[in-house]
Amino acid sequence: APRAGGAPTVVSRAAGMALTKVLAGEGAPHGILVNALLVGLIVTEQVKKWHTLRGGNLTLAAGLSLLRSGDIGRVKGLYALCPYIAGSWPRDDLPSSVENEGIFISVGSNRGALSYGIEAFEARDPLAWPLFATVEDVTGLPPTVINVNECDPLRDEGIAFYRLLLQAGVPARCRQQMGTAHASDLFAVVVPDISRDTAMDIAVFAKD
Repeated sequence: APRAGGAPTVVSRAAGMALTKVLAGEGAPHGILVNALLVGLIVTEQVKKWHTLRGGNLTLAAGLSLLRSGDIGRVKGLYALCPYIAGSWPRDDLPSSVENEGIFISVGSNRGALSYGIEAFEARDPLAWPLFATVEDVTGLPPTVINVNECDPLRDEGIAFYRLLLQAGVPARCRQQMGTAHASDLFAVVVPDISRDTAMDIAVFAKD
């Protein structure tokens, strides 16, 4: 059952299903098949390492893990929506963590480091918190897109990771959805134009 206080995550998961349907419709004319599988947490050694990372976090952590193991050739690209990767907030070097705190989501309590694994945070493990990654950690990643929302407390950590990718010579793009809150791209009923635009961008990225 959904946990108390998890409304943004629960809503985002439901919106993800809606986005999957949009992507399927948009991708079909281009020969792109889109599916989604929603399962509970399956405890494996990999999950233990990545704790409970999901979404944009897991996208980047998975890429870093595959790169480290020499298996990065299994993926052709990474597309991360509103990554939650810093592990500690607020931070002076991430102004959005102050300016946008409380807009739809709140990260100031710093409960994320506890739920995602305090040990990994203290160890500065980029497989749990990708913003700890160095240039060496990300060098060799495939083309990557970081999608952020202007009014999201997490906006600037996504942008910081994008800049790290550029520094490492990784082909990367950063998209900022102006005037939107965390994960708004998934809310097709609320902002259909933005949701459609992101869906089309993902479809083109996958096709390329």
